Amino acid sequence: RLFSLLKSLYPEYKTKDLQKERIYGLLYPGNVIKGKLEKTAAELNKLIREYLIWKAFQTRENEFQKALIWSSVLDKFSLNERYDLFLNRIEKDYLSTEAPLSPAFFYHRFLLEYQRHHALGKANDAKGDTNLTATIDSLSTFFEIYRLELLNRFLSQQLVAKLEVSPSIRHNLDTIFNLVPEDANILLKISSLIFKLLNKNSPSLEEFSTLRLLLQENESRIAPVYMAEYHTYLRNFCTFLIYNAGQEHLIPELHQLHKYSIERGHLLVDNSLQPNSYLNITRNAIWAGNLPWAISFVEDFKDKIAGETEKREFYLINKAQCLYAQGDFDAALDILPPTSDNATYYRFARRLELMCHYELGSGNIIGKIEAFKMLIRRASEKFLTADLRDQNNAFANFLYQIVVTTPGDEKRASKIAERIKDKTNVAETRWLLLKVAELSEGGKIWKKSRG
Repeated sequence: RLFSLLKSLYPEYKTKDLQKERIYGLLYPGNVIKGKLEKTAAELNKLIREYLIWKAFQTRENEFQKALIWSSVLDKFSLNERYDLFLNRIEKDYLSTEAPLSPAFFYHRFLLEYQRHHALGKANDAKGDTNLTATIDSLSTFFEIYRLELLNRFLSQQLVAKLEVSPSIRHNLDTIFNLVPEDANILLKISSLIFKLLNKNSPSLEEFSTLRLLLQENESRIAPVYMAEYHTYLRNFCTFLIYNAGQEHLIPELHQLHKYSIERGHLLVDNSLQPNSYLNITRNAIWAGNLPWAISFVEDFKDKIAGETEKREFYLINKAQCLYAQGDFDAALDILPPTSDNATYYRFARRLELMCHYELGSGNIIGKIEAFKMLIRRASEKFLTADLRDQNNAFANFLYQIVVTTPGDEKRASKIAERIKDKTNVAETRWLLLKVAELSEGGKIWKKSRG
């Protein structure tokens, strides 16, 4: 009766129709029966939960688990011949040499070997190792791959957020376990190389190129979702080095990585692109000297930005940086959104705003620099990491020095350039050095004042 009643209210399910008193009245007219409906609802909730769990279990990702459970059933009923044949079939279907490699592949390998050990152990006659060697080897490989995957994620996140390094994490970061040789399989080799790169302050272009080629050469061997994740590690750290540590020699490499990942679909999740990826790809293409490609990219992907809000703001900020690169500073200022809930976009938009005002010779640029420093100070008190705080403050301080320097003062301009180069953690390093070079050559022509 309850099901029929709820079905009659589909699909609107108006709140007033679902009031407890109304449902009571329709199910038990003329009676006040407390507790009975709650019990029915609890049983219905349990039934729904069991159905949804069953439905989720029918996905392709769970085919291996289903097969392994069935093998346990065969073992339980001592159907030994069928059990052995079915385990061999599982290995052939899911763990062949042609299967795409992923951490899950090695987890499944461990589960299969453990299943064999468990069955053999029940009838152990003190002969043989009951598959222990294969089980331990597969466990070691699975553990080391997963450990490196999680440590790489931790190190990547540590670049942009304040993370507490617990004693156990520090032990994992500092200890080389060597449970399995790094070249035992391609996932370990790639993950180990990424781990080493993430632990370096200044990886070379050659090191990044080596990893990039390694990923490309093994693309057909590695599961697509993990190939995309490996490229994410590489792009994120490369981006950090370029824009936070002044490693400009990586700009062409990162641009090629972006183009390659776009072609392979690595950057899209459910056909959507993350806002920060949208910003970084556009920005790096401009710095790599490929403005036409950047403009096309901004337009082609404006409707594929992930999230339900601020899509328009993300698009305008990226379009504004293209307009700036074209020299249309007024147009860039006109479309820059005044705010954004995305902290990365907001900081970038405010820096771009200062850059436009500098190019236009705005009379109140000193005040805007001070306002930007106040913004960074407040953000650092709440969520901004020390590195991000320092790089944005350094940008503001160096811009102030450039603004107050007399055009043509080569000696002072040279000192400013030296300070910028000596301080590796500076936002917009390349732009600042370009402005210093202009200053040394006599200064830019201030076009007009814009409030």
